[in-house]
Amino acid sequence: MGITRAVAGFAVIGAGLALSLTTATGLSAQDIERAVAFGAAVPVGTIGTNRSLGPLLRAGVTLGDRQRRNLRLRLDLEASWLPGDSRALSGSWSGGTLAAISGFGSMVLGETGDPSTAPYFVLGLGVQRLAITGVANPYGATLAGRIGAGLQFRVGQRMMFAEVVPTLSATDFGSAADFSAGTVIPLVIGIRF
Repeated sequence: MGITRAVAGFAVIGAGLALSLTTATGLSAQDIERAVAFGAAVPVGTIGTNRSLGPLLRAGVTLGDRQRRNLRLRLDLEASWLPGDSRALSGSWSGGTLAAISGFGSMVLGETGDPSTAPYFVLGLGVQRLAITGVANPYGATLAGRIGAGLQFRVGQRMMFAEVVPTLSATDFGSAADFSAGTVIPLVIGIRF
């Protein structure tokens, strides 16, 4: 499966899940918060042995009224690219540029109301599709988990956020060691609307 088809698949699944949850739970448009974010994906541990930080893009929706609920559901689609070291062994899992397409469902715990500045915490599970140019991924889509924190803040009339949510991939594909899960730390800044 190519990266383009994986992105399209995750987009359809995410949109369908958001629509079904919205319909099933009777959420109004005011209970759905959309967000886009960009930043850097920082590879750490064995996945970062022959790769450097790269760009990351995220789009998502959070379901639930922030005015009344401090625990809400968030659905994210995320894409990141980790440039590989050209000195690494060509065609190996540890070398080459690593692209990741991910879909996550997360619980967000934060302050209720509409404060101008407030911290929040994220705990999520998802599915990832990893690809390295010229290397077949024998596992296909795999599970991933994340836990981290963010800070929301107001800039003019818009609500912005900054977030650090380390992500652990349940696969050794792309790492420099067998049976060693890969970890990437996304550092993002975004806007909610």
